[in-house]
Amino acid sequence: MSILNGIQAITREFKRIGLEQPEVILLRSHEEGLKFHASLIYEMGGPSHFVIDHGKQGPTVVEHPDGSVWIECKVIGTKVRWPAQRLALEDGGFKWI
Repeated sequence: MSILNGIQAITREFKRIGLEQPEVILLRSHEEGLKFHASLIYEMGGPSHFVIDHGKQGPTVVEHPDGSVWIECKVIGTKVRWPAQRLALEDGGFKWI
């Protein structure tokens, strides 16, 4: 089963029993997020064809009120989030990956 088919199956099952589809799926680790993202890119035919939802390109950074930072992709109406990691840059700044 592909990752997209899996998310669709979750949505269908929730709706079948009278629940709304999940708003967010949280992955436990940054590594799981990278595997998920790589799987999506592979399934969608490569980064140049990687449009997740409503024409939006790629994942975004989401900061929660508790200060935690997550990477988020919206796939078939469901947000998938995983913990972000901070990457130091040569100029002394940083970016989230």
